[in-house]
Amino acid sequence: MEFTNEEKERINQLYGNDFADITPDDALLIGRWEAWKATEDEKHKAEMESMRELSETRINASREEHELAMNNLEELHRLAVERFKAVSDGE
Repeated sequence: MEFTNEEKERINQLYGNDFADITPDDALLIGRWEAWKATEDEKHKAEMESMRELSETRINASREEHELAMNNLEELHRLAVERFKAVSDGE
């Protein structure tokens, strides 16, 4: 929904003076504005929730990757220590 610059200015005036001189046409304009704003707010909430879920998924994947990497590193360390001991013992 598009609002002209004139409509936007009138909306600002109405909100700025607590609707003191509101007309029936103004009431319709404010109704359109409020409906548009509510729709935009819901879109924004949905986008934020989607971003939150995506971030959470990526964080969990990173944690799993980190845990796997640490396990692999610990295993490599264990094997290196065993090999060092074997070489040191002359095997």
